[in-house]
Amino acid sequence: MLIESVSGLRGIVGEDITPDVIVDRALAFLSFNQGKKYLIARDTRPHGKSIIDIIEGVLNFYGVDTLNADIIPTPTALLYIRDNHLDGGFIITASHNPAEYSGIKFVTGEGLFPVKWKRTNNLKYTGRTGRKIIRDDVGDYHLKKILSHYRKKNRTLTICVDTNNGAAWRLLPELLNRMGHRVITLNTSPTGIFVHNPEPRKEYLKELDTMLKEGLCDLGFGTDPDADRLICGVKGIGVLSEEYTLPLALLGLDKKTDVVVNFSTSMLVDSVVKRLGGRVIKTKVGEANVVSKMKEIGVKVGGEGNGGVIFSHINSARDSLVGSFYITQLAEREDIREIIGSLPEYHMVKEKVPLKNEIQFQKIEDAFHADFVSKEDGVYFEWEDAWLHIRKSNTEPVVRIYAESLDKEKAYNLVKRTISLIG
Repeated sequence: MLIESVSGLRGIVGEDITPDVIVDRALAFLSFNQGKKYLIARDTRPHGKSIIDIIEGVLNFYGVDTLNADIIPTPTALLYIRDNHLDGGFIITASHNPAEYSGIKFVTGEGLFPVKWKRTNNLKYTGRTGRKIIRDDVGDYHLKKILSHYRKKNRTLTICVDTNNGAAWRLLPELLNRMGHRVITLNTSPTGIFVHNPEPRKEYLKELDTMLKEGLCDLGFGTDPDADRLICGVKGIGVLSEEYTLPLALLGLDKKTDVVVNFSTSMLVDSVVKRLGGRVIKTKVGEANVVSKMKEIGVKVGGEGNGGVIFSHINSARDSLVGSFYITQLAEREDIREIIGSLPEYHMVKEKVPLKNEIQFQKIEDAFHADFVSKEDGVYFEWEDAWLHIRKSNTEPVVRIYAESLDKEKAYNLVKRTISLIG
């Protein structure tokens, strides 16, 4: 099943992702976005190189110059496109999907994923062949941009990094090394062979979790294959829920600011933003939707509860390197264990069920009586001490059901009841 959304397109290679699909979508986006210079990059999945070759050939045929950065994180590509005034880009990745998947993320000249675009069919063959240009400086540009915001280091940490042999394999350890810290690496080779489930969640990062609990490192980071999402862990506690990533990064930024998040993000963000003196604005799930809302209302900071950190003074995209940078700066000056202990103990339940039929949202809405209801993205219910969000996934043929409350049983029952209503 080929999945197309604000996250681009993705599917199983050889079944959904085939040469004709790649050519068709590449030409469609080029006809919409236009321009003469594009960056092309990929995550570490081995089939990514063949897909790059196809896209590069198509663009060159129509006189477009291609800058091939090969394996780099998605946020690295987005930043480079934006800051170097390119016309756009194609990133070959299926993000956190299993290894047999691949996909294409389409990028505008602003270094953003377009929320809406459509084929215009106005490409013309000019007889000019575009140039193929190799760029091996894109990753270092990203590191320099982040490190230009570095404050004086308070103390040296031992940090363990697990990139699951994904796109952050070199840059994340290098960033932390340049900050002056000792780095222990796990699964940091560009093989594309995922040692564990590629979604950056606590239950999959068992080796990192053990090292943190046994006190072998002060801080730990894990990323998904294209390195736009980040999970972190702390000595003595272990790997934290991905919902802690954005709140801790915000505390590392240590700035009064409004923050845009999606409806499925933990109330931990609300607690931290209130502490910093700002307010939280909620919008539809999907990085493109969050960034679009940020631009619409003039907010510079945003993110998602899945481990996405968007600090647009550096990068207008979810960026695991930026998140790691600010969480590390926080750990340099404060004890993160004490910070975690000072935050409310929310309980979040995340479930997904196969999408068999259309969701009867009205039936679900009639079953719950909430203080606030939004239909902007599926259906979202909010009470004083809890919330519930039901929506179709942008990346998988499933229905996602998330609930959170200070009362663990209440969160669980909200999800359980929703599953029974979906049937």
